[in-house]
Amino acid sequence: MPAKKAFGGLKIKVDDAWKAICGPKREVGPAEMTKLLWAYVKKHKLLAKGKGKQFGGMVIKTDAALKAIYGKAELKPSELAKGMWAYIKKHNLRVG
Repeated sequence: MPAKKAFGGLKIKVDDAWKAICGPKREVGPAEMTKLLWAYVKKHKLLAKGKGKQFGGMVIKTDAALKAIYGKAELKPSELAKGMWAYIKKHNLRVG
C-alpha cells in the first residue's frame, strides 16, 4: 500500500512576497514552508527577547519580507503558522 502524503499532497504556490523566504521554488508543501520560514527567522536573527513570559519571552521582529506577509512589527512564535495560513487563504495560494 502506498504511503500517504502529508496534508493530502497539498502544495502552496510561492508568490512574490514568499520568494524572499522560500527562494526560487514555485510550489512547496506546508511542512516545508514552515521549515523555510523558521530557517529564515533564524538566519536573519529575528528572534528576540520580549516582555512577556510566554514562549520564554521570545518575539519575532519582522523585517521587510515578513512584514509584507504578516503586516506587523512583532510576532509571537505561535502566530507564525497561523499568519502563514491566513495569508495563503487570503491570496488563494493552495494548489490541489
